[in-house]
Amino acid sequence: MLVPFVFWTIISQNFERLATPEAVKQFGTLYTGVDTRYISKMTYTIVFLVRRFLFAIITAFIAKRYNAIALILVAYINVALQMYTTEVMPM
Repeated sequence: MLVPFVFWTIISQNFERLATPEAVKQFGTLYTGVDTRYISKMTYTIVFLVRRFLFAIITAFIAKRYNAIALILVAYINVALQMYTTEVMPM
């Protein structure tokens, strides 16, 4: 669960220099294909990692006993991601 926050720290501390070739070489995989002009668009990687973490938690712990609740939670997470992607348009 700490990995998204580590990525956020790296991105926010180095935001001004993310477009330089040195930064692309060092941190490029964190934001490949993402618009680097706005920090709100840079949060897509963090949102994506948190979403995957939540899917893993739901699958490992909730889906074993409560299949319907797990499906509803996954549906809500997907809707929330679609709303975020529509609003922010990270690419």
